[in-house]
Amino acid sequence: MTIVYWCGGLLPDAGSFFMTLGIFITFIIACEGLGLMLSCAFGDFGTAAVVNNMYILASMLVSGFYVSFDLVPVWLVWLKYLGVMTYAYAGLLRIQLDVSDPTYPCSFGREGQYGACYVDAQAENPTEVAFPNGTISGESILDFYGTPDIHPGACWAILLVFAVVFRLIAYLFLRFGTPRRANGGGCCGGPPQKRQQQQSPKSLEQESKKDPDRGEDSAASTEKGPVAVELTETAAATEPRTSTVRKQLTNIDVSDGVEEVSIDFSSLGYEVPTRPPRRILNNISGHIEAGTLVAMMGPSGAGKTTLLNALAQRDSGGKQTPETSILYNGHPSTAAVKSRCGFVFQDDLMLSMLTVRETIMVAAELKLPPNTTKQRKIERVENVIDTLGLSKVANSRIGGMGMRGISGGERKRTALATELITSPSILFLDEPTTGLDSHTALEVVHILKDLCLSGMTVICSIHQPRSSIFQTFDTIFLLSQGETAYFGPVDGIVKHMEEVGLPGCKLPAKTNVADWVRLLECMSSTNR
Repeated sequence: MTIVYWCGGLLPDAGSFFMTLGIFITFIIACEGLGLMLSCAFGDFGTAAVVNNMYILASMLVSGFYVSFDLVPVWLVWLKYLGVMTYAYAGLLRIQLDVSDPTYPCSFGREGQYGACYVDAQAENPTEVAFPNGTISGESILDFYGTPDIHPGACWAILLVFAVVFRLIAYLFLRFGTPRRANGGGCCGGPPQKRQQQQSPKSLEQESKKDPDRGEDSAASTEKGPVAVELTETAAATEPRTSTVRKQLTNIDVSDGVEEVSIDFSSLGYEVPTRPPRRILNNISGHIEAGTLVAMMGPSGAGKTTLLNALAQRDSGGKQTPETSILYNGHPSTAAVKSRCGFVFQDDLMLSMLTVRETIMVAAELKLPPNTTKQRKIERVENVIDTLGLSKVANSRIGGMGMRGISGGERKRTALATELITSPSILFLDEPTTGLDSHTALEVVHILKDLCLSGMTVICSIHQPRSSIFQTFDTIFLLSQGETAYFGPVDGIVKHMEEVGLPGCKLPAKTNVADWVRLLECMSSTNR
């Protein structure tokens, strides 16, 4: 802005420059506050962006930027004075054309401009004719355009009021608005159930205590026993996974169980609105048992992320086909179900200036129920930090472009922590090992494996994991061109691919199963 000001031929004095800079910065702050208010009001970026753009465009149209201010229809007068653009534009014009009372010469070629400069049309040589009004004042130009008579200082103060009011309204929406997270109760038609065969003695002692984050239902769940789940026909045909007690792979705390939620889906299809409509997923069916670690594999464009979004009930720009059926513990999706789901994106969406502890604390403030005490939030944040081994970098900044920060593995664990803060029943991760070295990727997958001990269902997409990572998963979901190529236990994929794969294909000795399966899948797709 500084370069544009001095190169644009505006008033070359310090007072005018700093007044222009003040109005410009305050206008930006007011617009940021507007976006924050709309985001808090609608809770959806797409809707907030549309409303914000409509407001800014309408404000520009009636502020005198495109149409003279005094030509705005009477029925839109209210919008003139409720638009932030009105005061920003009027203030900038007043600084240049009114504050220092500048005058401009009526030179040849500006005949009739602003109604004040003119020449005698009957003269033989107009260039030698003296102008009756040899100069024109900035005030005359402002009057010609109908610019509001508001001092630049008042314009700056009004913009500051807009910025404060927008942020105050945003706070009220966050503080008293309807929370997106359900406050207690079973999320899928019944009380929460615990994985009693895998609980430690510490967790058994805590079962009789009330969980302050979920209400009394979580404490009463053990007394009532597990919920009977009626599976769909497709899911009932799937052999249930045998639950066995195993040792943890990491030292994270999994003593606090979560609500167990299984997923049954049949005839799942997904289309994007192109011409003609493009089918991304086609007739996907299966059953994912609670407390399992599921890996979705397949080449780019196979539909892994789309399937993740569909199971997580996230909008990805298309629509599910009418025959699609997705049940959670035998019940359709509700707002309570969505509140029990966590989603970790492939790209880490975190502010580089915040520390690890501050990032997780912001997630706790936004996601935990409003009745959660400040002390309980702090305890929960510290517990998650200790659980994921982030204590050494808790006070380090996230970092980003041009700023040193934590390592890639620590960023992944921080992103995971922002979702674990609510102890979700189902955790979705989009390629959690992308960009990590093999050792760090194995550590992340081991953490996900141990989270399943608490009853959490973990579903992630992954590209060609190494052998040790591949064997860590319980279930493999192999996709090919939007269809199921294999869905079952990890130990059965070799036999299945040898039976239905290309003629004569056998797993070579000392070969990574994931690489071999990926090669067969690509060859099969090419031959279709």
